[in-house]
Amino acid sequence: MSGHSQSRRSGGSDRRGSGQSGSNTSGGSSSSHNSGRRGNQGGSGHSGNKRRRVVRGSRANGVDVVGGSSRGSGSRGGSPKGSVKGSPKTGNAPSGGAKSGGGQQGGGAKGNRQRSRSGQGQRQQGNRPQNQRQNNQRQQNQRPAATAVAKAATAATAASPATAGVPAGVDTSTTFGDMGLPVPVVQELTAQGLKHPFPIQAAAIPDALAGRDVLGRGPTGSGKTFTFGLPVITRLTGGASATHRPRGLILVPTRELAQQVAGRLRPLAESVGQRVIEVVGGVNIKRNLSALARPVDILVATPGRAEDLCNQKALDLSAVEILTLDEADQMADMGFLPQVRRLINRVPKDAQHLFFSATLDGDINVLVKQYMNDPVTHSTGEVKAKVDTMDHFLGVVADKPARNDVVLQLGRASTRTIMFMRTKHTVDRQVKKLVRDGTPAVGLHGNKGQGARTRAVDEFSTGKATVLVATDIAARGIDIKGVDLVVHIDPPAEHKAYVHRAGRTARGGESGTVLTLTTADTRRDTEQMMRKAGVTPTEWVLDKHGITAYLGELGLHR
Repeated sequence: MSGHSQSRRSGGSDRRGSGQSGSNTSGGSSSSHNSGRRGNQGGSGHSGNKRRRVVRGSRANGVDVVGGSSRGSGSRGGSPKGSVKGSPKTGNAPSGGAKSGGGQQGGGAKGNRQRSRSGQGQRQQGNRPQNQRQNNQRQQNQRPAATAVAKAATAATAASPATAGVPAGVDTSTTFGDMGLPVPVVQELTAQGLKHPFPIQAAAIPDALAGRDVLGRGPTGSGKTFTFGLPVITRLTGGASATHRPRGLILVPTRELAQQVAGRLRPLAESVGQRVIEVVGGVNIKRNLSALARPVDILVATPGRAEDLCNQKALDLSAVEILTLDEADQMADMGFLPQVRRLINRVPKDAQHLFFSATLDGDINVLVKQYMNDPVTHSTGEVKAKVDTMDHFLGVVADKPARNDVVLQLGRASTRTIMFMRTKHTVDRQVKKLVRDGTPAVGLHGNKGQGARTRAVDEFSTGKATVLVATDIAARGIDIKGVDLVVHIDPPAEHKAYVHRAGRTARGGESGTVLTLTTADTRRDTEQMMRKAGVTPTEWVLDKHGITAYLGELGLHR
């Protein structure tokens, strides 16, 4: 175990003000824990300085929290089961208006009745032994919301059969308003038409709000962005940031994903007065320097540009309270892990860690053991459950010229199609062929500047272009609704890439169609790769007429 994985629970460095040293954090249901334990060494974190976290009850620094409870206090080292969290210096519950919950997490109607009493000067647990009996009684009366949610979820699961890919014990009828999020955030979600969380959100958000390290496994399109984004925004609500020193850090592998994560979270963060910016490679670094010159709450960054800014002393990660890795396995595949490790080592050791990935194996397990503290794991199920929401077809062509004819036929019939190829040069050549044939097409790959990449995504998103031809850089960096068809012009080399490419369609629970093209001499290898991905495709041998006879089955029109 590295020095980074020292205890975040010591009283001398617990910046969340639990006032307790070394107490264990209880786990949620259907959770798996990392066996690695941290040493109990005081003074962990940046420069050994104590940090005080605002304890959030029914109001957090003037921001209402809905759902009958608040999980914002979430002391890393304290027990979430009703412990009274007060100021680390005075022991008194912080003021938060008439409805301050003093960090209590009331459950259901009983929790609502108790909140008015819980904020009236409750003493921190253990400070005054003569009040221990009263405190114990309060703990029994004020059940944590996480426990209430878990019991309700268990009851719902027992009442109806679990569906494929949904974790056991998750109540998908839960609304965002029931989860202890700030009122403005819930209102913004409602304005976006979002009321009920996806399964991984319903499972993982309560643990993240309680301060737990969370390891999330789910395929692309399963709702991971809000799964980590909502807890980050909620737990940072009420605090203040400084220039160059974000309090929340989200690392992602690609520029497109950074922009999309920041774009999804920005309206929610702004509703509670937080500022979200992204820093990525491929743009003039002076733009990043200017953005960091103003106070920033949440920074979304690619590892390379974040490290560049740290080396230039323009970015200081010593104030980070919550660190998120999104698409961690792709960062490993792209060779970013050395940079990721160096960045994590700049973050205080007692920061909360949220790691999300489509797969959790190999190098990701190394990161988990090295940096995470007793994480709770949530998963939306096997990758196969994701590909089962798509229709898969395999088209066998005689040679590459015949394949090109099929691609042009698909382009003429497409309304919104993403086509994948292996190299940057073949992407550019294919786009030119499609455009010459009359299909509005754009290309996306790593050699294009950020401006060109942004324009390509915008044109495809708005429908100005009906075909996007891309390398695997877009397999996880693009989140565009309504993609009708994914075409593997070049079959991917391995099954994980197939799943991530295919995941550009059938997002958010919708259905989708995936077509893989292969020549006769590579047919066997392609079939084997698809079997590993859990796919048994409908196979077509395409003759001189190409794909025309099958356009209807692909959802396209001649």
